[in-house]
Amino acid sequence: MKLFGSAQEAIDSMAHINLDNYFDNGANPDEPATTPWSKSALFKVSEDPASWMAKVPFIVTEKMKFGSLVDDYLFWPSQFKAKYEETSACPWNKNPGKAEAMKIRSRNKTPVKPKDMDRVRAIEEGFKSRVKSNHSQKMLDGEYQYLTKGAVEINYTLDGLPKTVFLPIKGLLDSALFTGGKEQDDVELFDMKITSAKDIADVWSIYTGLGYHWQEVIYSELMTKAGYNVKDFHFVFSQSEPPHQIWIVKSDENLRAVAKTGISRAFMHVLAIIEGWTPEDFTPAVLTFGKQNPWERFMELPEELLKRIKIQDVEFHA
Repeated sequence: MKLFGSAQEAIDSMAHINLDNYFDNGANPDEPATTPWSKSALFKVSEDPASWMAKVPFIVTEKMKFGSLVDDYLFWPSQFKAKYEETSACPWNKNPGKAEAMKIRSRNKTPVKPKDMDRVRAIEEGFKSRVKSNHSQKMLDGEYQYLTKGAVEINYTLDGLPKTVFLPIKGLLDSALFTGGKEQDDVELFDMKITSAKDIADVWSIYTGLGYHWQEVIYSELMTKAGYNVKDFHFVFSQSEPPHQIWIVKSDENLRAVAKTGISRAFMHVLAIIEGWTPEDFTPAVLTFGKQNPWERFMELPEELLKRIKIQDVEFHA
């Protein structure tokens, strides 16, 4: 299996990745040591490595599609214009509405119903008017769709033999607001999540259940290694339906420690895959929920993996 010889080589391998092809370039089970990892891929391989190795397709729900629509409308206007087109009020199951939608699709765009655009604009209005402490203006003033690239150096032993891998890793933020001097800027990081949550308990469950605390740790590490002082990381949750409530979610040191433990477990699975483990080696999967931290969950690492592979240290590079 091909391996990178340095962190810089791993970073350089992502030179071709930009905003237009970001989602087309991800971690590949056939080349786990040289294709770009992301928080989503690490989270997937941590919970279900067998399914990830088998390339079980990721199911994109209608809620996810709507979230992407809002994301593009607010923070990626050029992408929104290129991907979507609002239709008239005509029903899609009848002419001329059906014909109009077909024409839009023929232009390789996604038709959006007026009622859905009304929801998008309501979310925009709620976001701009309700977020406290200037969060909304800071987020809108930042650099949209900020792409981060780096590498993770993992030093480990396999059956006592010291080894090192350099994994390329990438991330995409909705907004990064840079302040301060030229030599080392302060930066505040923002990511928006469109949610069907009914209350703060739902938000907390989604935040931890989808590994957004992992996202904070990984992106903050990459930005810090790039020479920035990460002052804060804000997750802005907005309800997809009225009253379009806004919640600002921030983790603490305890939750970040939980995330780091989970990320380390994910790296153990990645190393095992690189070393030739098969989906059968991870079966059956035992998912455990933390006793001290109810939001902590992880797949139990097989005893054989714990005996043979031991991580010595992990370092991010950018």
